[in-house]
Amino acid sequence: MQRRKFIHAIGLTALATGVAATKPAFGKERFRISIDTNPSHFRNKTVERFAAELTKRVDVFDITIYPSGQLFADRDIPKALRQGAVEMGVPGLWQLDGYAPEASLPSLPMFFGIPQEQIGPLIGGNVGKLISNELGKALQVHMPGQWLNLGSTSTFAVKPIKSFGDYKGLKIRYPGGISSATVLRELGANPVLIPYPDLPIALSQNTVDAVLSSNVSIASAKLWDSGLKYAFLDNQFYAYYAPMINAAFWNKQSAEIKKAITESWAIAVAEGQSIADESQRKAIEMMVKDHGLQVSSPTESELAQIRAKVILVQPDIVKKMKMNDTLVQNVFSELKKMGIKY
Repeated sequence: MQRRKFIHAIGLTALATGVAATKPAFGKERFRISIDTNPSHFRNKTVERFAAELTKRVDVFDITIYPSGQLFADRDIPKALRQGAVEMGVPGLWQLDGYAPEASLPSLPMFFGIPQEQIGPLIGGNVGKLISNELGKALQVHMPGQWLNLGSTSTFAVKPIKSFGDYKGLKIRYPGGISSATVLRELGANPVLIPYPDLPIALSQNTVDAVLSSNVSIASAKLWDSGLKYAFLDNQFYAYYAPMINAAFWNKQSAEIKKAITESWAIAVAEGQSIADESQRKAIEMMVKDHGLQVSSPTESELAQIRAKVILVQPDIVKKMKMNDTLVQNVFSELKKMGIKY
């Protein structure tokens, strides 16, 4: 009975039968959450946990989770929120710079090579708050808490890559964004923008030599079958999912409900981050053990040298993207306070 109640609370009953709930339960306010990954993804599990925690605290919403882009793709979430077509989304920041250039801020050169143990406190503290405040204003949404870290992006190649010198001349597929492309060029590589589903063919036809991506993404696509044999774990930037809520919906809630939403997300994101971190670790271990991936990593000194080099092009990137320069400088100051070397 308890399990049935839980499934109904997060709206999975309707989704399992292929019929989306169009009306809220009697006496409850509709709370639609749109995400474009499939139900097995750690982001979906995080949102399910959020819905369950919120229902335990204030059972006033008819919460329905729409996975796999059934309502909207991530890139369309800001528009959907403004129009009231959905109450919440958790889009990837890399999808949002068309609405707010500051969404690409974590991919700027100043973040290059920062290890996981440092990036967590940075984004979970003042740096994340500064960016979230800017995004909230630009997108006209409420950000209820910390972002969910998909993980670092590094370079996986068909050719040996054991140092930054090996980047020279490589054709590297990147996920998009002026910052990533600029940094790759500074490393001597040729950035190529290719949709992820087209990568197996692109690799087999030598259209690209390498892929800038996360451990989990490489593993899920089984790109070792397309010739990827080497990894250079330089943590070029981290990809984040950011929770955002329709501003009008948020503003009309009571203080009690706002507190419940904030607390529920904090619990869910903490658990989701543990799942994400473990998935990244297992993915790289599996690729080494089962598929012979050869892994190299730069030293902290080498990373600092590269940051000192690529930071020089950051002002041009900020100008081209029309970012808030004051915000960028404030974040840069926070990074240096944390002891990041440039």
